[in-house]
Amino acid sequence: MTRSANSRRYPKWVSAYVDNRGQLRLRFRRTGSKTYHFHSKFGTGAFEAEYRTCLEELPLVAPSSWPSGTIGELFQQYQQSTRFLQLGHSTRRKYGRILAEFSDAHGLKRAKLVTALHMDSIIGEKVDRPGAAAELRKVLTAVWVWGAKHKGLNVGVMRETDTVKQRRGGFYTWKPADIRNFRDYWPLGSQPRLMLELALHSGLRRSDLHDLGWHHVGEDGWLDFDMQKVGRAHSVPIHPDLAAALALVDRSQRYFIESSRGTHYTAEAYSNAFRKARKAAGLERGSLHGLRKKLAVALVEAKATDTEGMAILGHVSAKTFGLYTAEADRQKLAAHAMDKLEIGEHLSDASQTARSNRWKQGEKEWKMVPRDGIEPPTLRFSIACSTN
Repeated sequence: MTRSANSRRYPKWVSAYVDNRGQLRLRFRRTGSKTYHFHSKFGTGAFEAEYRTCLEELPLVAPSSWPSGTIGELFQQYQQSTRFLQLGHSTRRKYGRILAEFSDAHGLKRAKLVTALHMDSIIGEKVDRPGAAAELRKVLTAVWVWGAKHKGLNVGVMRETDTVKQRRGGFYTWKPADIRNFRDYWPLGSQPRLMLELALHSGLRRSDLHDLGWHHVGEDGWLDFDMQKVGRAHSVPIHPDLAAALALVDRSQRYFIESSRGTHYTAEAYSNAFRKARKAAGLERGSLHGLRKKLAVALVEAKATDTEGMAILGHVSAKTFGLYTAEADRQKLAAHAMDKLEIGEHLSDASQTARSNRWKQGEKEWKMVPRDGIEPPTLRFSIACSTN
């Protein structure tokens, strides 16, 4: 007969119990997965490895078998393939959710009978959410490419579907005023403030942020961890502003950010908690990924090279980091272009000619400045002087 023990300090889905020999044991229990009893001591690297394995082995699709030749069977076989298992942990979970949702509606259809017209119609149902529609098309294309090689499917079924047009710009990039207002509302020592500083000064994705703790801080003052999306080791130096926020975190705390019950946040719950904090601060928009974009733009403005920026953000492709470079360059070009414009001399409206030059006042000439402010760009995100 076993009796339960206090488990509030353990990661999510991990609980303690006393076995029939009187020894304290830890186990992993979650609906839909087998109970796993840990062999390694809590707090060690070996325990972390066992815990990560438990998370990765959670079923992403219901274990019930599908009839032969159906889309449901195709999805299950794809998720057991080497190609799928080589994806990053967070990517596998995202793909799994998308495929599970698709299976619920279309799992019994015959995979070889599906046409491009069918797929176009299904994807079109999400046209009001272009991001979700594009992601669905991407995942289904990956499955059909794999199926063409191993199951004799026609890969043209997906490649002939229409490309989904997405809004340009992606996630909203935080402005200095947004950061100032958030900091004014949430002081140092509060969890929302720490969430901001972690995202802003590390550039990490939410799939990595929610897992960070003191066990990821090296003796050299760097954050060392494995990026969940790409499954690759990564290191980031701790910025002085982030170090000041971390100095207020209890070192007995396993994770930097924990729930009010002292439990570990999932990536989704972490993001939801930050969203609530942002709304409480009176900000209408702004996500964790938007802070990652802000760091990228700040790196460009600080004249960091593409290679240096990629090293901080963990990008593999210079093309991806180039998107942030373009955003920073547009602001500079707009400011420089307005400096060159003389109202009245270059505009054809005669009424404009009679007006005084709005950019000059007496002998003092006013110059347009980049949107983020007139101070030299630095990685300290100075926002004391910003234009309105």
